[in-house]
Amino acid sequence: MAETCPKSPNQRPYYNYPVLPPGWIRLLRIRDPSHDVVAGFDGFSEEEIQIELYDYPLSSCPDFTSLSYTWGEPTPIHDPLYGIFTKEPRCFPIQINDSILRATRNLRNMLRRLRQIQHAGKHSPTTWIRFFWIDALCVDQDDLGERSAQVALMSSIYKRANSCTVWLGEMDEHAATAINITKEWYAHRAEGQTVFKIASSKSFNKWMFALSKKSVKALLALLSRTWFSRVWVIQEVLLTRSVAGLCGSVLFRFEELLALGSMLSVNGHIHDALPTILSRQGDDQLGLVKLMMKNLRNIISLTAVMLRLGRGSGYPNFEKAIAMTKNCESTDPRDRIYGILSIVAEFQSQSGTPRIDIDYTLSTETVYIKTTAAVASGRNSLGFLEFCYPRQLKDLQGLPSWCPDYNSSNLQLLRVQTNSTNSFAGIIWPGQPSVDVLGNSLLEVDGFRYDVVTQTCFWEDFEDEPDMKIRYVTKLLKMAAGLELRDRSCARRNYTSSVELLWRVFLMDEFDGHRPASPVAGLFFPMILAWKMLEKDTSFVCGITLRAMKLMKDTSSIAGTDSLVMNLEQILKVREALEELCEVIADLHLETGCMLFLPSFAHFQNAIEELKSMEQVNDSHISSRVFFDKLFRAEKAALRNRAVDAGLTTEFDEILKDGFPDTFLHGDELIRSKIFPLFASTSNIMNSFLLFKTQNHVHIGLGYETTIRGDEVWVLHGLNNPVILRPLDNGNYEYCGVAHIQGSMDGDREYWRSMTERVTIE
Repeated sequence: MAETCPKSPNQRPYYNYPVLPPGWIRLLRIRDPSHDVVAGFDGFSEEEIQIELYDYPLSSCPDFTSLSYTWGEPTPIHDPLYGIFTKEPRCFPIQINDSILRATRNLRNMLRRLRQIQHAGKHSPTTWIRFFWIDALCVDQDDLGERSAQVALMSSIYKRANSCTVWLGEMDEHAATAINITKEWYAHRAEGQTVFKIASSKSFNKWMFALSKKSVKALLALLSRTWFSRVWVIQEVLLTRSVAGLCGSVLFRFEELLALGSMLSVNGHIHDALPTILSRQGDDQLGLVKLMMKNLRNIISLTAVMLRLGRGSGYPNFEKAIAMTKNCESTDPRDRIYGILSIVAEFQSQSGTPRIDIDYTLSTETVYIKTTAAVASGRNSLGFLEFCYPRQLKDLQGLPSWCPDYNSSNLQLLRVQTNSTNSFAGIIWPGQPSVDVLGNSLLEVDGFRYDVVTQTCFWEDFEDEPDMKIRYVTKLLKMAAGLELRDRSCARRNYTSSVELLWRVFLMDEFDGHRPASPVAGLFFPMILAWKMLEKDTSFVCGITLRAMKLMKDTSSIAGTDSLVMNLEQILKVREALEELCEVIADLHLETGCMLFLPSFAHFQNAIEELKSMEQVNDSHISSRVFFDKLFRAEKAALRNRAVDAGLTTEFDEILKDGFPDTFLHGDELIRSKIFPLFASTSNIMNSFLLFKTQNHVHIGLGYETTIRGDEVWVLHGLNNPVILRPLDNGNYEYCGVAHIQGSMDGDREYWRSMTERVTIE
């Protein structure tokens, strides 16, 4: 640990912490109010909080309860008056002897509630809590040396605690309802079944969709509280023997709320049920829904680790822990690492302290680089590269291209699932990879150059004009048209057409939980392409926006609200773009197996004739959205005929059995159907990632938006998935992210093994 300068003593009346010996901790006691009269703050004393601090060796300290809470406001809807009085988060005084410690408002409220419970519990000694451990008060937060030493002990502190109390904040008009719903559901849940089996059951779906508006809003409010978004909560709850929840003065079994949160997280429809249920009542709380869904992902991560430990599988490795906490928040970006060290398998030691020094005197960049280098060298693994964005997309610009910016949580990662590509990479090299980090700046690994990027296509590169939406689809199909399927590997010949490769790449070859995706999923690809032309602004919130739902419901409502009337110049551009698209479709019709997965040539020809007639009569009174909606609905109407032609009517009807074929894009039935995830995930991938095409092996794949022509596709020893590397003038490379290659990668293993070279990544 780096040397720290002695901390300057605080001026009176602020408290000065005595120095803690190594291996010692402070425990806190809350003094009772000076009188029994309770008034004001929801029935308990508003008298200033007075505490006492006691120093103990951790190994022989008395029993205590640890507290898990959020330093800032406990709810995402902040009190506007809070910012009027002060911008300083730690501004509420806590009395200790004749001095003062500063606390946040949420911490002050928690201490008041604990004092209330403690005072009442003295009449029942079994519930009387004597000592607490609260990081903000038991650790000198202004002393970086002590803070580092105490965080290193945190795993042992939580393991030593008798229990942990999770403070969710004060009660509001929704909390009591949500807690009661949770208790009732937990009491009647099906026992002895897995989380996934319960969450996917018809009874759970029926229960969820039967919730009243009041119940939905209550769950939404409670599960969107900021505690669930913190990076520290996993280890705080995971390492303690028992956990209780506290909201206002109400204590409850926290495991019940975690169980319900886990069910909601893995349920395939909850992502869309909540905003839709609320929209039926005229509410627009999509911001809270989005936050709650983010929190639910954190809950399922916590539950997953608990299940691992229960099965005796041990702690997750570094990559899994990073994946679990990617959506979490931390006030200090260094805590993205320090907050998970206690639950990462490779960082555990016999002493119980992490094998990586916790040092708050180091910069965030240094912490990230040193941790990544330790993982790379210690495990000879490159799994961390899957969490690494291209340099241009990182918030921290001082990192090497190979080092992840662990605090960049707003961007979507390209997560490549295990497929035939991974098998290809895995059989090239025997034994363990050799990974070296030189001077915390260069990464040296073995690998081979597989191919070169020659074409790219990214949604955001096309301007938001009606004709550009068409040109995006045209370019996608043109890139597919150049793919050759003959004389390729056996696995590649399993694809019936180049367009099948295209729709599979945008689905990541997965549908309805199965890989590879069933061919029936491809029948909806023409409709998805028409949807992309219909609506460019498809930023999905929990799957789909209410605006998009309204667009799907009724053409007349679109016509009544849309003001995007095309002028004659735009009509001409749209017609020319459609004519070019029709030429590409006509060429692809010549390839066997393409027709089923292509937009209808006849529909576009009819649209071209309609536009020509408008040009002739100088009629420019047509909305672009209404025009494209007609194309979209024409593709929808053709779905069953496609299924009949493909001999997939049984599979098609199975997909739509939960919806209704004639009007399955109306109302809530859409989100209950298996089609909804297809639209949501495909549009999300199109919006987030770039399609590229390679030169020698004529592959198509997905990469980050920064991928350019001339970038190289590499296979690295120690990473299952291919990556994009950019050659530099000095012979080294810049890392540009993982890639998803659709179909099998070609070649003899001995040939590629002979092409292996040592590559240096800056």
